[in-house]
Amino acid sequence: MLAFAVFFYIVVYTVWLKRRTPQNIVIGGAAGALPPVIGWTAATGEVGIEPFILFLMVFLWTPPHFWALSLNRADEYARAGVPMLPVVAGRTETKRQIPHL
Repeated sequence: MLAFAVFFYIVVYTVWLKRRTPQNIVIGGAAGALPPVIGWTAATGEVGIEPFILFLMVFLWTPPHFWALSLNRADEYARAGVPMLPVVAGRTETKRQIPHL
């Protein structure tokens, strides 16, 4: 499971998708949500509903969290060529995608 998470983060997210799609944070959220599952499995020797719930909590939290942060760094992402949502869709659309703004 750890090897899959590392592969997913490095190859799928960082190398392949981070600079290709404004949905990079959604995909990266899956990579970032795997560590609680790995920790649970390592500690208990089992995969149950609990680590799936932890995965969902982190996965659902990640995009709005990073989009909110990226609103203040959109110019830096644009200069770096990273298609974060505020760079490709603008501030208004990004705010619309974040439930609490």
